[in-house]
Amino acid sequence: IYQHRSVDAIAQAIGSAYGQSSAVVQEWTPPSAWRRWRCGVAQAAAVPWLVAMRMAQWLAPFFTYHFFTGEPDDSLALAITASVLSYLVATLLEFALAIAGKWLLVGRLRAGQYPLWGITYYRWWLADRLLEAAPTYLLSGSSLYAWWLRALGARIGRDVVIGSITLRAPDLLQVGDGCSIGNAVNLENARVEHG
Repeated sequence: IYQHRSVDAIAQAIGSAYGQSSAVVQEWTPPSAWRRWRCGVAQAAAVPWLVAMRMAQWLAPFFTYHFFTGEPDDSLALAITASVLSYLVATLLEFALAIAGKWLLVGRLRAGQYPLWGITYYRWWLADRLLEAAPTYLLSGSSLYAWWLRALGARIGRDVVIGSITLRAPDLLQVGDGCSIGNAVNLENARVEHG
């Protein structure tokens, strides 16, 4: 980084270190309309469930509170305690659903090229939406963030401190021992081309 101050120079240095060329493959066949529509319909079908999952974290305590405060002699302390507990359970369930969904939908994603609007793309897209639904901001800067990434398939070394990152393919991330990554770091290790 100190020898190559611009992003372009850093990318060229990394590419030459790994023997990669920066040439872009120009041969490309657009995906068929059927493939795009099929994937789009599947995405549209998934969106209400994704929204419901995000809303559940907030609706669970709301309905719990109202359940325990329906009668005049109900305990306000019990209603608040039950609401807080339902919020905590809903939050933990969001993390669990994201981890389980990632492994059930995609498994261990390998580096490669996959057809846009294909089944691998759709599974990756859905798993990515599930991971975005988990409230990872609660883990930022804590030792739990490294655990979260490990649970998603990232290879995280010992004594690693991670503030917060944007990551699209956790399986492709490898962080060595003793590293530190700051807050709001964007590690876009997956991209869509020729869309």
